[in-house]
Amino acid sequence: MTDKDYSQTAFLKFLRESAVTGMTKPATARARKLAAEQLLIQLKSHERLDLRMLDLDELCARFHILQGSTVRPETLELYKERLSSALKDFESWTSSPDSFQ
Repeated sequence: MTDKDYSQTAFLKFLRESAVTGMTKPATARARKLAAEQLLIQLKSHERLDLRMLDLDELCARFHILQGSTVRPETLELYKERLSSALKDFESWTSSPDSFQ
């Protein structure tokens, strides 16, 4: 039995594949990709290995501290919601790709 890959690399691959294969609507895929690009740049090295362990509130707090007032709070909340839903789909797909919808 092989271990499942929940890394940042696998997540980004999932985002690309879900857009290309039609698992995700194009607009949703673009929005999720943008949120991931914005927030995941703040990941620590150990967080990149298993995104299931990621604390989105803490990640958003780090992002807000580093970006300061350049990002509005409602935009940051939207990024968080989009990344959260993408991560849930990623975890579901990774654990059972054949039954993913």
